[in-house]
Amino acid sequence: FFSSRRRHTRYISVTGVQTCALPISKPMNFNRFLVIPSAIATMTAMWIAKIQSVAAAGFLLASLFSHTVALRLLFLSLAVILALTLVLTEAKHSRTVLRYLPPAMPAFLLWALWSGASIFWSLEPDRADKEFRNEIIYAGLAYWSCFIAGQYAGLRRKSFVIGILLVSWVLLCTISIKAFLTHNPHLGWHGGPGMHSSVLLVVMPCFLGWQTLHLLGYSNDQGQRFNRVVSCMLALGVASAVAIDSRTVWIGFILQGLLWIFLVTGWRKQSLNPHGVAAERSFARLIFVTLGVLAIALFVAYQRRDGLEGIVSDGRLSLWQEALRYIAGQPWLGYGFGRGSVRPALEGAFTVGQMHAHNLFLEVSLQTGITGLVLFLFLLGS
Repeated sequence: FFSSRRRHTRYISVTGVQTCALPISKPMNFNRFLVIPSAIATMTAMWIAKIQSVAAAGFLLASLFSHTVALRLLFLSLAVILALTLVLTEAKHSRTVLRYLPPAMPAFLLWALWSGASIFWSLEPDRADKEFRNEIIYAGLAYWSCFIAGQYAGLRRKSFVIGILLVSWVLLCTISIKAFLTHNPHLGWHGGPGMHSSVLLVVMPCFLGWQTLHLLGYSNDQGQRFNRVVSCMLALGVASAVAIDSRTVWIGFILQGLLWIFLVTGWRKQSLNPHGVAAERSFARLIFVTLGVLAIALFVAYQRRDGLEGIVSDGRLSLWQEALRYIAGQPWLGYGFGRGSVRPALEGAFTVGQMHAHNLFLEVSLQTGITGLVLFLFLLGS
C-alpha cells in the first residue's frame, strides 16, 4: 500500500509482463485493525498484573499468621505463575516496561549457592534439604514475585489490599489480646507470643513509616484521613504488645525508635520538603514524646520477667556461649544449612530443649560458617 504522499503507479512484474496497479488516492488505514488485538493484549496484561499483585499481597498477608501454610503456598504459586506469564509476554513483544530482577538478587543468589553447598557437609542432610526449600527456594520465589507485583502502578494508587491489611492487623491484635485475657498463648491461627512479636517488629515500622511521610508533609487530604486510621493501628499494635508476655518485642521497639529518631532528624535537616512540620518546636516536641514512649518501653522491658535479675539469668546468654563454642569448632564451613543443625548437641547441653541459637547471626554462623555470615551480611546490605 502507498501513502497519500506518494500517489504514483506501482508496476509489478508478473510472468514477464509489466502490469500496472491502480494508483491509490486515499490510503486505507489498516492500522486500526491491528490496534484491536494490541488493545486486547494490553488489557489482558493489565488484568494479569492486577491479579498477580493481589496474589503477592495475599501471600504477604497470609504470612502474618503462623498456621496458614497451605494458603501461603496457594498465593505464592499463583503469584509466581502470573509473574512468569508477564515476563514471558513482555519478552515476546520486546518491551522493557518491567524490571525482571530485584537489585539484591545477585547477593541473594550468592547466599543461596553457599547455603545449598553446605548441605553436602551437613550433620543432618535431610533436614538441611527441607530447610533449604523453605528458607531459600520459597523465599526467593516470594521475593521475586513481590518485586514484580510492586511495579504495578494500580496497586500503589488504590487497592482493596490496604483494607485487607487493616482487617488482618485488627484480627491479629484481637487474637493476641484475647489470648492474654483467656490465658491461652497459643490461640487459633496465630501460634503464640513469639510469632506475634515477630509480626509486630515487622509491621509496626511500616505504619510508623506512613506517619513519618505525614510528618514531613508528603500526604494529601486523603492521606491525612488515612493517617488517623494508621494511628489507631499503631495504638492497637502497642496494646497487643502489652498483652503478650515478651521482653524481646519491647527491646526491638526501643532499637527501632532510636533508629527512627536518627533518620527523621537527618531528613529534617536536609529540608527535603518545605511543607513539612511548620515549627521547629512541634518537631522537637514530637521527638521528646517519642523518647518518652521509648523510656516507657524500656521500663516495661525491665519489669518483664523479674527485671534486671531476669535479664542476667536469661538462658540465652548461656546458649550463646555454647553456640560460640561450636562455631569455633567449625568456623569457616559451619554444620550445614537449616535451623537446628546442632540441635542434638544443644538439647543435650541444656535441660530445656533448644533447637537453635536464638540469635540470627550466631545461627547463620552455626549453619554456614563465617563465610556464610559474610555473604548474609552482604545480602542485608544489598
